Formats: sequence, structure tokens, C-alpha cells
Amino acid sequence: MGKERSREYIESSHPSSFLNGVVLGMMAGAAGYFLFATKKGKKIRKQLIKQAQDGWDEVGEVIEKAEKKGKELTKDVKKIRKKVERETQKTQIKATKELKQLQGKAKEAQEKADAIQDKLKKTAAKIEKRFFTKSGRSLGK
Repeated sequence: MGKERSREYIESSHPSSFLNGVVLGMMAGAAGYFLFATKKGKKIRKQLIKQAQDGWDEVGEVIEKAEKKGKELTKDVKKIRKKVERETQKTQIKATKELKQLQGKAKEAQEKADAIQDKLKKTAAKIEKRFFTKSGRSLGK
């Protein structure tokens, strides 16, 4: 049933499509005759050609301006990229130096903590020997 409808549509639209083509062809032929065979058509044709040339000239100017602006933008982007790269390198170097300093300070702090721990152990041992006794004798060895 769907095929029958589409076939009917094609058959019914086919003659009108042909007719539309004939009318369009006649209009194009009349326009061609008018533009190429009459004095007024020749004037209009010259005006159309001049307008087309002016339009192309404008398009050319716009393209030139766009190319120039594109080159300027490319230069600006390259400058910004170089600046960002330099700043990144500086920041990386600075961060590396600060990290090394922090590592050095952490090592110093660990060494001090170890030294303090050793002193505390020795002091605790001395205190233990002096004050903690059993039956008058020191518990320390």
C-alpha cells in the first residue's frame, strides 16, 4: 500500500516537474536574449559585471585584511608562548631550588631530632641509675 502511494505521487508529480523545467528554461532563455540581444540588456549586463567586479575587489580587500590580522595574531601568540615558556622555566628552577632547601632543612631537623633523642636517652639512663634503686642498689646496669 505504501508503494502504491509513492508511485502515484511520482506519476502525478512527474508531469508538473517537466512543466516546471520547461517554464524555467523559457525564463532563462528570455533573460539570456534580453541581456545579450538588446541595448538595455547590454547596459544591465555591464552594470552586473561591474558590480560583480566591485564585489570581488571588496572580497579581496577583506581577505588581505584577514591575512594581515592572522599574521599579527600568529606573532602575538608566538610571543606569548615564548614568554610563558620562559616563565615556566623560571618557576621550575625556583621550585627546584626551594625543594632542595626544604630537603636540606628537613635533613638538619632530623639530625637535630636524632641528637636530642640520643641526649634524652643518656639523661634518662643517668636519672635511672641515680634515683631508681632496689634494696639500696641501682637498677641501672
